[in-house]
Amino acid sequence: MATNKDAHQPSNIVLLDEGLSSEDVDFYKHFFNRHQLALYKFVRRLGVAEDVARDTVQDVYLRLVRQNEPAKLAKSPRGYLYRIAINLLRDNLRRTRLHADAIATSAVTDELAVVDTPEHLLLEKERIAALKEAVHRLEPDERQILLLHRLHNMTSHEIAAELRISRRTVERRLADALAFCRSHIWKAG
Repeated sequence: MATNKDAHQPSNIVLLDEGLSSEDVDFYKHFFNRHQLALYKFVRRLGVAEDVARDTVQDVYLRLVRQNEPAKLAKSPRGYLYRIAINLLRDNLRRTRLHADAIATSAVTDELAVVDTPEHLLLEKERIAALKEAVHRLEPDERQILLLHRLHNMTSHEIAAELRISRRTVERRLADALAFCRSHIWKAG
C-alpha cells in the first residue's frame, strides 16, 4: 500500500566511496542523487515493500560504485539502474525460494522419521507440497520474515534490526505468514 513516504526520496542512503578518487566519488554521488527517486519509484511499482525498495536502491548504488564503469551509464542511465535493480530483486527471490524449500522440507522431517506407514507418508508428502506452495504464495516481505525466523532461528527483535523495521511489524507479518500457511495446509488436506 502506497504511503506518503513513497512521494519522497528514500532516506538513509549511504554514499560510500569504496576507494574511488574524489572525482569519481563526486560523479557517483551526483549521478545517484539525480536518479535515486526515480529508481525507488520504479522498484515500488514492481510491488516491492517500502523497506525492501529502500534496501534495493542502496544495493544498486553499492553495485554501481563497486563496478565503477561510468561508460555504461552514458547510453541509458536509468535503464542501467533499473536493470541492476531487477537483477538484485531476482537474485533475492531465488535465495528466498531456496530457503522456502528448505523450510518446507525440514518442517516435517521429524514427523516423517517417526511414523512410516504408507498412508501417513502420503499425507505428509501432500502436507509438504501444500506448505511449499503456501510459502511461495506469501508476500515477499512475509516470506522473508518467515524464512529468517524458521530457517535462521532469528528472533523478531533480530529480524527487525536486520530489516530495519519495527519489531511489531515483524511480529504481525510473521503471524500473518504462519496463519496463511496453516490455512493453506488445512484447505489442502
